[in-house]
Amino acid sequence: MENKLKLVVVGAGFGGMSIISSINQWAIRENLEITLVEPDEWHHYRNCWIKNSILEPGKISKSIHIADLIPSDSVNWLNEPAAQFHPEQSYLLTINGTRVNYDILVIATGLKPKWKLIDGIHGKLGRNFITTAFNFSSLDWNRKFFNEIEKGKVLFTISGGGSNGTIPSKEIVLLANDLFKQKNIRDNLRISYYDGNQSMFPNTKISESLSSIFNAEQIEQRVSTTLLKVFPKSKEAVFYDAFQDKEYSENYDLLHIVPKMSPPKAIIESQLSDKNGFLAVDKTTLKHKNFDNIFGIGDITNIPCVKNLSAIRAQLPTILGNIGALITGLGDFKEFNGEHSFSLHSAPLRRSNYRLKFLELSESKVWPSITTNTILGYIIAEKTNIKNYRSSFVKSKANKLEPSKIK
Repeated sequence: MENKLKLVVVGAGFGGMSIISSINQWAIRENLEITLVEPDEWHHYRNCWIKNSILEPGKISKSIHIADLIPSDSVNWLNEPAAQFHPEQSYLLTINGTRVNYDILVIATGLKPKWKLIDGIHGKLGRNFITTAFNFSSLDWNRKFFNEIEKGKVLFTISGGGSNGTIPSKEIVLLANDLFKQKNIRDNLRISYYDGNQSMFPNTKISESLSSIFNAEQIEQRVSTTLLKVFPKSKEAVFYDAFQDKEYSENYDLLHIVPKMSPPKAIIESQLSDKNGFLAVDKTTLKHKNFDNIFGIGDITNIPCVKNLSAIRAQLPTILGNIGALITGLGDFKEFNGEHSFSLHSAPLRRSNYRLKFLELSESKVWPSITTNTILGYIIAEKTNIKNYRSSFVKSKANKLEPSKIK
């Protein structure tokens, strides 16, 4: 093992597991020592949480134990969180003080929810009609509340900042709205969506499209409005309106919360982060801006993309190709062109598709949305099949990349 190149992956989400799965099939795999640093024991398929927590009672896809996803004889799994990064010396320390040396480091930690920033909800998720689809233990309660409510005000809220909840937070509003229409109680409910960001989406054209979908369903929208505090017993929520620079309170009958998301503390406090705490990588090569042997993928990076599964899929060929080029010294670095997409499901068989490049580019780079009402269109866009999800990183096309064949 001493002469093998040390590759360390931090994070066992879709990005991290896809990279490990792909590299395990490379022709030069026997020359690599792979270590996974991940404190959780379960890999969660989060994309299914939204629909299944409202529409499919008893069919919530189970999480997969990480041990079932990696070969124990070829991948070292360190079941501890990374606590400190020392990129100049090429090692990291875990929270228990374990030192992990690396030749190449891949950071794929994703983001962490900051529930503590909202006063009054500690221990209250799943009670008093306060719920979320962004916490695995709350999914049963989420389904229960949405199927029990018959009248009153349903309030959806998402905190501002970079988040992997940008699209799901809107999708759950529309799916709940469709559920209420199916139960013939929609006219008894007032539905509101409050977003802590300055617009519905970072790109103006897409923001206007999403707003038009909500308007068509008579769903009230407010932006720059952040949830600060909840009084569960009186069902009262306190918000901060950034436009008017004031706090105000509002009553609800059902409150769904998407909390603020943030990079892990170890990244924020390291030399690896940008001014906002995200991993500072080159948006085209996915290589760290200051350290040539460090790469990043997915939500943790400061790449101007939608933080979702499709963006990670789009980034995979680039990061795998560039890791291979760094290992072998063969071939030029690949470049990610920023193209990615997402689908917004507004009903079980209805979705709107959006294709775009880097968010910072002009609106002319955004393709118009397409709404599909057919079963075929739904099957093509299906995101909740756990077998398809697992095979997407076990049998991905990216797995066929072999550094020994790079020219």
